[in-house]
Amino acid sequence: MRRHEKIRYLEDDGVSAEAGLAEDELLLEQQGLAQPPSPTLRLYTYRSHCALVGRFQDLDAEVDVAQCERLGVAVNRRPTGGGAILMGADQLGVALVGPAAKEPSRAIMEMAARPLLAGLASLGVHAQLTGKNDLSVGARKLAGLGICRNEQGAFLFHASLLLDLDIELMLRVLRVPIEKAGGKGVQFVEGRLTTVRRELARRVVMAELRAALRAGVERVLGAQLEPAASSEAERAEVARLVAGKYLTPHWVRERSGGGDSLAIGYARAPGGLIRAQVKVAGGALQAAYLSADFVDAAHSLLPEIERRLRWCSLAADSLAKAVREAWEQASTLPCGVEPEHVVRALLRAVEAAARHEEGRYACFVGRFPDGGSAPTAAAAGPAGRLGGGDER
Repeated sequence: MRRHEKIRYLEDDGVSAEAGLAEDELLLEQQGLAQPPSPTLRLYTYRSHCALVGRFQDLDAEVDVAQCERLGVAVNRRPTGGGAILMGADQLGVALVGPAAKEPSRAIMEMAARPLLAGLASLGVHAQLTGKNDLSVGARKLAGLGICRNEQGAFLFHASLLLDLDIELMLRVLRVPIEKAGGKGVQFVEGRLTTVRRELARRVVMAELRAALRAGVERVLGAQLEPAASSEAERAEVARLVAGKYLTPHWVRERSGGGDSLAIGYARAPGGLIRAQVKVAGGALQAAYLSADFVDAAHSLLPEIERRLRWCSLAADSLAKAVREAWEQASTLPCGVEPEHVVRALLRAVEAAARHEEGRYACFVGRFPDGGSAPTAAAAGPAGRLGGGDER
């Protein structure tokens, strides 16, 4: 984004899960077609509460859908990557939409994160961009980030910033990996995330947080925010997207693989975390569902790997062959990820299936089923380079 340009500013409170996501998608769609482009910042809150999964996640593996239905918690899927989150009146949604750019998604994410960090620092919260897509204070996560791009190259940057959080509710509706934390779920989560109110030890209100972030955007990006409201035509388009996409089972349950029958394995690559969820039947891989922190290449590469893995032998060489063939056919490859990282996650999932064990993962708590840290890419030994390339 160019410095000294004007940025449209939208503000909403108490939006439904489906409408909140649909409006962000509409802004991205418009950005790709607008001439000249019109960058937009949207700061909004959801109606308490909703559970949102990332674009490439399996719904049943990340969210207790039945519990959500009992508690009246809405469920939906973001167009951006990342993990499962609980959103409501005390969690601020940040959407920054910008024009087509040649920079890789990581560079855009860093650009979009800087004004958020500056705004938080002005309040006295000194956070950093950590890992692939987190804002953290020390070892505790404060916000999750995500990004997606359309065919024209325009981008949608998402952040879920915790002003506060009902941890007990989160533990009831998200499948957080605390099975071996001695039953001390709240203490487990509190050790791995934080909130603005917790850091400042006072009751910060949402208006104060919004004002700080707006000032951060203007100062860091050198932009002038222009308050606006959605037009009647935009509201009609949002309604169309809600009805045609965000309220349809096809979208919400797109990557759902059957809940508790799934076994899960993880692998850490320099380019991000890879999660493999598998169904095993008759000594073969009935289905695999892959998700990853890298976004751009995942949209086409991961589904192609999944297709080639269907009813594949569980032998390591067979899994590696299927992954390698998809890799060699891909036109765009993720940066910092190799085929062996995907194979490692698959093998760990297959091993978990053999032990009849399951693990869970949620965006707010980036821990693993055994309570330990993510395995490093070097844990399984060296492997040859089969492909590579920058995110596009």
